[in-house]
Amino acid sequence: MTGGGSGHGAAVVRALGPGDLGWAAAVLDEGFGGRLQVRRREVVDALAWPGWVAERDGVAVGLLTFAARSDEWELVIVVSLEPRRGVGTLLVHRFLAEARVGGARRVWLRTTSDNTGALAFYQRLGFRLVEVDLGAVDDARHLKAGLPQRGAGGVPMRDELELELG
Repeated sequence: MTGGGSGHGAAVVRALGPGDLGWAAAVLDEGFGGRLQVRRREVVDALAWPGWVAERDGVAVGLLTFAARSDEWELVIVVSLEPRRGVGTLLVHRFLAEARVGGARRVWLRTTSDNTGALAFYQRLGFRLVEVDLGAVDDARHLKAGLPQRGAGGVPMRDELELELG
């Protein structure tokens, strides 16, 4: 799959491989507090799952991992190093195409309540809010040290939002 981008070559998506784990771990350390993520009050390794890397001109610019469990597919993490350039959309479209081929009945994800940019992004792609897990991030602080009290724009980080493809 390819995607647009002004002034640069088109982004391409390829499978996440063992050689990507160092780069991916560094990206998650820098922007997401590490590869260990908490959702649904459990710790998951975001890089223990299959996924894809988006590249532009041979440089990695995005990452998506997912967990396919029978007919439920979870988008574990998506990262774009080029915000608003189509990288995240390209990766999610690849994920959704694979989920369809894989027979997914349900496609879902979790994000934190402060992440308003992600909420808007996923809704534009057809996801709908199906659950608000009040206090989930507050509880996660017992499982993962260092989770901030506030996220993007100083918005309190307290709850988890579950979205599924509508």
